[in-house]
Amino acid sequence: MLACASVTAQVTDDPQAAGSIEGRVFNQATGNYLSGVSVELEETGRVELTDRLGHFRFINVPVGTAIMHVSYPGLERVKKTVVVSPTALTQVPDIGLRSRDDDVIKLDSFVVSAEREGQAKALVMQRDAPNIVTSVAVDAYGNVGSSSVGNLLQYMPGLTVEGFDGEAHTASVRGMSADFGSITMDGAKVASMAEGTLNRTTYVFSVGLVNFSEIEVIKAPTPDYAADSTGGVINMRTRSVFSSKSTRSGRISAGGSATLKRGMRFKETQPNYTMNYRQIIGESQRWGFTVNASQSRRYLPRDQSIINYEATYDTANPSYPYINSVTRQFGYQDVKRGSFGGRLEFKPSADSLVSFAVTYDTLERFGNNSARTWASTSNTIGVPVLPQGYETGTTYTGSVGIAAGYTDNEVFWPKAQVRYESQISRQKGETLGLRMAGEHKLNDWKLDYNANYSRNELLQRSSGDWPGGFGGQMGLTVRNVGLKLTGMKDSAYYRLQHVGGQNPEDITAYNVFNYGDWNQNQSLSTVASTGFNLSRQMVLLNAPTILKVGMNYQDQGQDQVPTRWNEYSYVGPRAGVTRQRMGGDSPKALDDPINPLQFEMPLYFGEIVNASAIRADVQSNPQDWSGPRENASGRIDRGYEEHVTAAYAMATSRIRSVTVLGGVRVERTAVSAQNNLLPDPILNSPKTAQEDSYTNVFPSFHATWRHRSGVQIRGSYSASIGRPSPNSIIPSTTVTPYGAGDDDADSGRGRINRVNTGLKPRFSNNYDFAVEYYPKVAGRFSAGVFRKDLKSFIFSTSSIIGSGPNNGFSGEYEGWDLVTQANGGKGRVTGFEFDYQSPNLGQLASILEGFTMFANYTRLTAKGDYGDGGNKVLTGFKPETGNVGIGYNRSGTSIRARMNFRGQYLRFANASPVLERWEADQTKFDLNFEQKILGNVSFYVDLINITNTKGVRYRGNPDQGFRPHWVDNNGAELYSGFNVVF
Repeated sequence: MLACASVTAQVTDDPQAAGSIEGRVFNQATGNYLSGVSVELEETGRVELTDRLGHFRFINVPVGTAIMHVSYPGLERVKKTVVVSPTALTQVPDIGLRSRDDDVIKLDSFVVSAEREGQAKALVMQRDAPNIVTSVAVDAYGNVGSSSVGNLLQYMPGLTVEGFDGEAHTASVRGMSADFGSITMDGAKVASMAEGTLNRTTYVFSVGLVNFSEIEVIKAPTPDYAADSTGGVINMRTRSVFSSKSTRSGRISAGGSATLKRGMRFKETQPNYTMNYRQIIGESQRWGFTVNASQSRRYLPRDQSIINYEATYDTANPSYPYINSVTRQFGYQDVKRGSFGGRLEFKPSADSLVSFAVTYDTLERFGNNSARTWASTSNTIGVPVLPQGYETGTTYTGSVGIAAGYTDNEVFWPKAQVRYESQISRQKGETLGLRMAGEHKLNDWKLDYNANYSRNELLQRSSGDWPGGFGGQMGLTVRNVGLKLTGMKDSAYYRLQHVGGQNPEDITAYNVFNYGDWNQNQSLSTVASTGFNLSRQMVLLNAPTILKVGMNYQDQGQDQVPTRWNEYSYVGPRAGVTRQRMGGDSPKALDDPINPLQFEMPLYFGEIVNASAIRADVQSNPQDWSGPRENASGRIDRGYEEHVTAAYAMATSRIRSVTVLGGVRVERTAVSAQNNLLPDPILNSPKTAQEDSYTNVFPSFHATWRHRSGVQIRGSYSASIGRPSPNSIIPSTTVTPYGAGDDDADSGRGRINRVNTGLKPRFSNNYDFAVEYYPKVAGRFSAGVFRKDLKSFIFSTSSIIGSGPNNGFSGEYEGWDLVTQANGGKGRVTGFEFDYQSPNLGQLASILEGFTMFANYTRLTAKGDYGDGGNKVLTGFKPETGNVGIGYNRSGTSIRARMNFRGQYLRFANASPVLERWEADQTKFDLNFEQKILGNVSFYVDLINITNTKGVRYRGNPDQGFRPHWVDNNGAELYSGFNVVF
């Protein structure tokens, strides 16, 4: 590249022999300026593509008459003749393109125009990118349910979303876990939400969709992108002001939503609305702004069943001698989401643009959840008791939990433990994004710069002092309960029967009765960055070439202040405790059949107590409660700060039908972390701090061959890094006794999370090859393969703490789960990807006029040695993802049907196959309907997850047998309302 720059510096242009041409291209039907339009000079064969605002420019054009051919997918080709002046820039009047069915488009502009143009725009962004990119237009998907970015991402090629309670929480690229990629807004990283832990993952449910016009996934990053994107970069583009010739436009959607779930109590329909508006100001039309807003409310039922089995070290025997605990959870979450944003733009000249953008998202979740856990107090391998005194006021005693003669189809627990928990909680999060950017062109030079700030603040409480709030968290435990469990040999069907001992429906039998009145978890995440890019366009040896350099600085940090709740214990007379006093319901039968996969069971056992009622009782009868006592086993303050300084240089050259891009990026990372811990009664953890720094070099190379027929062949190489999670750079050990809702429990006793501070960054060499076809009538067909060679990849590992004084915990915690992370030796991910899109099948056959279709599929294999020289399946990688959708847009009617599929994958690896944890495959169906009723007013109905697909996790190994471990039943959702376009 330096040699290229040196040679270029020796090239001089004769101003008498050449000139320049500049212009803009727009869609005549909609007035929108078009990006990615191909403008070809007939005499030389040179091609330029319009930018985001429809601009194109040719330099060093021979003087005299020049003929331009202007083309765009789905629109008619236009031929323009211009006279090139040797002394001045030749300004071409705006060029309008139209479709053969413009009349139809105008009649149905509220549906057809936005979708077809949006899809075509996304297609040309993919076609003309120098690297492998997938792009979608937000408006092309119509209504997207909860207005969350996650609800749209699941339909994009190679993307997978994960979550629970019906919410999409994280998004992963090409089957990789979410922390293998990054999510950005206009190229700047978005602050992540530290929900219970410090992490690098951006939770997509906290980001509103209303502020964005396109979403692109960069699967083979170029040097001007950050290198922390092994899987890829999900970039959200904010809506632009000067994207249309019209001075103003807008869209309003208003309606409501409801959850459709058999057996659950219906909540009233919740209001939802979205609004987009843009306007250009003044006679000079140099100023403009956009305003976007949305609000949604969802009622999400919680209906879960959790089954745990005997923990064993026997790697040769994958059988399940018996179940050692079952948990039933029920309740709901009331989720309110609001988004607001805008963008102010100013054009000092035709070649300059300055913009200021703001996005603000709020998320508030109110949860009312209860759970019942039935568990044996011991099992055949001798899982021990909790350390004495760990749970306040309780001394545990070992007792035989399983009667002799058990089978894999029938278990008798003569001295079981039953625990009941209830929680009323609130969570409130706010995400702020600010961006200032400028872009200036001077002849063949271009300078752009930016400054960005993203902030996420999250507050979680189970507290009565929340403004306007109420509630808390409580738990009851009764022991020496005789229970019989039958079933589970060949299916998920099982039945619980109370056969003796203490009665779990008698509230006076519970010998542990704790209540937590105050609990908060506050976190703050920030990302601040600034940078610039300088490029020069030139012609070198008759090959259009762009040399580009830039620098970027990013400061990312998180602070977390988890505070344990103040505890109370009931010390009053047992005779004084009644269900009515504590807000409970009448007892429900326990021996009804239970099938968590089909949920053929009572969805609601009945509350023994209610957290809100107990809080009132603590206040009205303080003599019956001891406390408050502040739980002193939790962390009270920790955080980290990371500084990344980067510089890059790259060159792009187009030689006939081949475009080549090569360059290198250098990043220096400096990290500091701190953790203040209150002493643990056994671990006695001290205050800790740590610092680290390292420098890495990331080369990349991309080549694309294009043919006039629309066929393209791409090849890419890039290097990337995956920095360890913030949790992995702060030395700490955390003890968590298991309670209701712990879906990953092995022993039923508890979990110890120990940070491995010796973790190193993971690295990846990424290779991509793809064949694409873009027909002139608009559409895309793509098939490709990719490979990622991983080094020092990071994975979670789980084991069971052994016995004896040398077990690492002074003999304590025998039989508990020990969870930590490690670097693997080497790994390899290989995959195949297919994508098909057709914005209008009618251009292929008249009988298909109005129909659209898309389909995509990604399959990969991920194996590594986990540092032990083996070749095993890697955790967290989704081997199969796919989508199929078909739509109909014509005569004011729009219908869309979509199917989303994700294959099973390994969540946690273990040396014993019986202890592996797998996520089952999942297929969801959505249906959307929209009908024009008057002018630009339409009525819509959307059904989400219409087949009520459940989330299911298994224990075991695919080759040696699965058993259901965790089942989540969310229900379907209905959205309905009106759209107005103006």
